[in-house]
Amino acid sequence: MNTEQKEQKAGQFLGKVKRIQCSPLTEIDRFMVEELAENFQTSESKIIGIALHEWLKNNFNSYGLMGPMK
Repeated sequence: MNTEQKEQKAGQFLGKVKRIQCSPLTEIDRFMVEELAENFQTSESKIIGIALHEWLKNNFNSYGLMGPMK
């Protein structure tokens, strides 16, 4: 299953979404993003987008900002 199929399966792929700028915080983070992108034959931007999505899905609610995410 490729990355796009995983996003669609998760029910979170919405097509074009307003872009925000996001940069790795450390050189180690940058290296890991580059390695993942190369290994999965996708862009660094896609890796960061998926990582952000997963982090928000797992942690956003712990700040009490909204109900459970589906």
